[in-house]
Amino acid sequence: NVQEKHHISKDLNQLKPELEALSYIKNVLLTDDNVYGVQGHIVKKSKQDKINVMKDREKTIQNFKDGYMSWKETMLGGCIQVEPCESKLTRSLIACIGCECGIHKIGKLESAIQTQSSFVDTLNKNSIEYRTEKADLDKLKQYLNTIQGDKNVND
Repeated sequence: NVQEKHHISKDLNQLKPELEALSYIKNVLLTDDNVYGVQGHIVKKSKQDKINVMKDREKTIQNFKDGYMSWKETMLGGCIQVEPCESKLTRSLIACIGCECGIHKIGKLESAIQTQSSFVDTLNKNSIEYRTEKADLDKLKQYLNTIQGDKNVND
């Protein structure tokens, strides 16, 4: 069918890996922001990998097209997991904190804390929902404090 052959979803599927690769290069490799999380620490330590990726941008893009690499933006920064994320199903903001695929940025974490704080303020303080969401907020704040402590040690 000619219509299916030229459907926009085909174009999007073809462009998605390249767009992910370019977003990864921009948001992880070329950023002036420090990156945190398990993968963030790996990226920081592997400056040579950054240089290689930048030298051979087409190979990096091809790795995304071949499914060896992936990049998705998250509330805390981004994720390089190639397979579908099981934690995403729980809709928890804190699931990314300990994930081995996470790359986090302080600005995004601060924004998530602000959003979560505003949400928690709307909840009935006697509800289980409040206690659950407040616990997530406290974990986000604790993670930010940990990151800021690491940042001050490294500066």
